[in-house]
Amino acid sequence: MKNLILFFISTFLLTSLTFGQGLVLLDTDENEVTGDTLEIPGDADESPIQKIIFLRNDTDEDIHIMARRIDIDLLSGTVNTFCWSGSCYDPGTDVSQVPMTLAPGQVSTEDDFYVYYYPQGQEGSTVLEFEFFSENEGDFDTVRVTLVFITEQTTGIAGASNPSWSLSSPAPNPARDFTRFNYELPLGTRNASIVIRTITGSLVKETPLDPSASSLRIDTSSFRNGIFLYSLVLDDRVVVTQKFVVNR
Repeated sequence: MKNLILFFISTFLLTSLTFGQGLVLLDTDENEVTGDTLEIPGDADESPIQKIIFLRNDTDEDIHIMARRIDIDLLSGTVNTFCWSGSCYDPGTDVSQVPMTLAPGQVSTEDDFYVYYYPQGQEGSTVLEFEFFSENEGDFDTVRVTLVFITEQTTGIAGASNPSWSLSSPAPNPARDFTRFNYELPLGTRNASIVIRTITGSLVKETPLDPSASSLRIDTSSFRNGIFLYSLVLDDRVVVTQKFVVNR
């Protein structure tokens, strides 16, 4: 009888070690980063900078996970947003709208959770904390990871102009049916364009710039209301990214 009891105790302890550990966070090298602070360096002119975090279910049951962003220290002029379980949220959304379900032992995919950070030419750091909690009380303990995005100028270009080129702010802004940019291109530019993306990075429009002209009118009548990012691209290199708004 004593041996039987010891067997059941050993089996229970082994099961507890194998399962019931909760939710585990991993980086792209499969290192556990639960509770860690991760530094993500980047170019201030890069847009966006992406960081992927994987989630692994180490319990013995399905778990239903929600995500929450907490702004710890935001660098002025920058934008950040996160994507969760197939949906990318606008910068004003801090909590996921739907849960993500993971089966026992399952690891999320690279499309399930990632962060977009838009430094927009700003040098410095932004600190964001993300916590992952159970939709159903008792599934697992809340876990967290802190992301520190650190950007610096590596191209020597800051703001919206330098001695060889310039790009005006769009006008009108907010735009209704159109907006206009004034620009000047460096001599010898092989190709140049204005690229417009959603705040989550999806391409909306790309328009080549005529080197012999100095103004470009963009039709925004088909754009949805919201915040957009526009970039000046010279010879396949983004030199500046800024925001504008469409509001009807």
